[in-house]
Amino acid sequence: MHWRRGTESGCRARRTGVQAGATQRCPPPPNQRQCVAAMSMAVFTLGTFPMLWLVGYLGGWVQRRWSKWARPVLPAIALLNAIVLGGMAWNWIAT
Repeated sequence: MHWRRGTESGCRARRTGVQAGATQRCPPPPNQRQCVAAMSMAVFTLGTFPMLWLVGYLGGWVQRRWSKWARPVLPAIALLNAIVLGGMAWNWIAT
């Protein structure tokens, strides 16, 4: 049913006249949930993109400067970066 009609388990407060914020809250409308999800994805992108760009830029510079040494080491550094960022994302999503 529609979220404003008070028929969902968390929306009985509107129907009975009790303050909605006192004990229970109605779920947000679907378009608001989609907006929150899109904003979360945008904020996550803004938070991780600079570091990914920096790692890529510096990795290219190091590979050009010290190619013999960098060729076997840079993939491991990129993998470590992916693991750290994945862990940060998992922690952010799980909390």
